[in-house]
Amino acid sequence: MNDTYITGNVAKFVHDLDLTTIPQEILSQAKHCITDNIGAILAGLSTKTSQIVRQIDSDKGASGKSSLFGTNKKVSIGQAVFANCISASSLDIDDGHFSGGHPGSIIIPSTLAIGENYSISGKSFIEAIIVGYEVAIRAINTVSGPSSGTGLGGTYGVAAAASKVMDFTVPQISQTIGLSSIHAPITETVTIWENGYMAKESIGWGAVSGMESAILVNKGFTGPDKVLDKYYATSWATIGSIFEILNVYFKRYPSCRWTHTALDLTVEIMKQNLLCGKDIKNVTVATKHPHTELNSKKCISIEQAQYSFPYVIGCVLAFGNFDWKSMNQKNLTNPKIITESEKVSIVHESKFQSERWPAKVTIQTTDGREFISTKIIPKGDPSDPISEKELNNKYFDLTIPVLGQSKSEEVFECIQRIESIDDINELTSLIQPSS
Repeated sequence: MNDTYITGNVAKFVHDLDLTTIPQEILSQAKHCITDNIGAILAGLSTKTSQIVRQIDSDKGASGKSSLFGTNKKVSIGQAVFANCISASSLDIDDGHFSGGHPGSIIIPSTLAIGENYSISGKSFIEAIIVGYEVAIRAINTVSGPSSGTGLGGTYGVAAAASKVMDFTVPQISQTIGLSSIHAPITETVTIWENGYMAKESIGWGAVSGMESAILVNKGFTGPDKVLDKYYATSWATIGSIFEILNVYFKRYPSCRWTHTALDLTVEIMKQNLLCGKDIKNVTVATKHPHTELNSKKCISIEQAQYSFPYVIGCVLAFGNFDWKSMNQKNLTNPKIITESEKVSIVHESKFQSERWPAKVTIQTTDGREFISTKIIPKGDPSDPISEKELNNKYFDLTIPVLGQSKSEEVFECIQRIESIDDINELTSLIQPSS
């Protein structure tokens, strides 16, 4: 690879990628990502955030070929991309990457909506997903920076996926990525944990910007074609030789990844010692800065609760577990959760500062016992992956309440053979609520 012309090399990778020439493990991982994200979309339909966005899109009245999930409507590509991406991220149970935000929630719903409009094959769809992940992860890492989240860098990934769907030439792909760099949202850091905003990482607008960039280039609109060349000494130089999709993590809990290690430890200590909330006097979580800022005890939105150690651990103390059903508006005022969350304290541990998602959990019981456990990486990380069975169980847990058992199984089976279907609409026609 010529490091002097990174943009052209990236565009060539997007253009040339073919399922017949990549390892089976990449195809399998892409299917895991699709399964996991469809689960996140469908479970996310229940959130106030998703309902507001779908209502606005319904009010616009535009018709089209792309599914507005949670309804039986077909809307414009832009409407579907915006709403479905927000649904995918609304419960914070979507996949992620340590150096690359949340690629699934911006790439997969976008590619589904664009793919429906062009009636692409399953093979083309999954190729677009793979290139979208590879570009998005690198852009979120290098272009966005750690404070900007998924929306800015993810725009580049959607542009790449859309270019693949539209079968662009290498020069067109370079221009689409360049145009997306101009149209990408400038995402400011928002302290959701302090104020309870619904806005998260501008994933919806980032997806629309990437999609629109491809549509414009398809009509002859031009943009810069060398925007990535300055990143020659970064992960962009490894595209095509290292597949970052293999380094994606999958979530067990609907909350910020920063909380997951402490959740793992709390659940383990309680199970191993047969403890329940009434047995526990207090829970202390020691972690790195800025993880200690996730300390809201009176959450006004589920977004704020997703970024709250007291809330998520309070759910474990109250119910013995914490899953997506716990993340709902009614539970924010549940007196049992509120009482248990008051037992949770967060402290800074300086020795953890260079670690990813570290936590030391100390549980003191009402009868004077103390249990301490430390962990650096939560379950679901590539270094400590959840099993395929657990990942599949997560999908069914998220989708059966929306689709019903039979249709949920149909969707799952369709994803397993996705590379052989002739039209992606075969999959999307199944992803609708039971009537």
